Amino acid sequence: WPAYESFDPKDKRRERIIGEYTGTEGVYHSRATDRDGGTTGVLFYGAIPVKYKIEGVIGELCEIDMPIYRYADVLTLLSEAIVRNGNSITQEAVGLLNQVRVTHGGLKAYQLSDFASVEDFLDKLLEERGHEFYFEGVRRQDLIRHGKFIEAALAKARFAGQPTGKIETKVDGQYKYEKFPLPTHLITEGQGLIIQNPGY
Repeated sequence: WPAYESFDPKDKRRERIIGEYTGTEGVYHSRATDRDGGTTGVLFYGAIPVKYKIEGVIGELCEIDMPIYRYADVLTLLSEAIVRNGNSITQEAVGLLNQVRVTHGGLKAYQLSDFASVEDFLDKLLEERGHEFYFEGVRRQDLIRHGKFIEAALAKARFAGQPTGKIETKVDGQYKYEKFPLPTHLITEGQGLIIQNPGY
């Protein structure tokens, strides 16, 4: 729910997420009924993404082309790189971000004056990437790169009523779950040059 509610209601990308509906049995589902209403209905944990249709055909006959890399990814990452590299917000960086925000989201373009600082720009860019690339498998790396993965994982666990202790596990001063374990065959092939990530 927090991710869904972070969208501007006018954002066109929000239309591909179901936040309320009436089921075939005639029961209305929403955050108010399924979570806040004290039940554990279908929408208890959050809205349902329908970015991609579900198809029963697998293999080469499947008609769903999952994106591997999108131009919007290039634009937003370039925007981020420009700001990080110069430690300042440029019109070019804002323009690149706006190409995605306006074209895909249908939202008002950002102006240079909309950003109070570099950190403010990076926070808004991270949110924009979350709205653009939900369900595409880039969020974890985005959050790690921005230093917000553990914070987001803790908030998600708390929202779901799950324990948080494991998330905060540190090994050698680093959060264990910001890294993945390396496959054994890579370590073997590395002949002593590749070592396992701490904690695995």
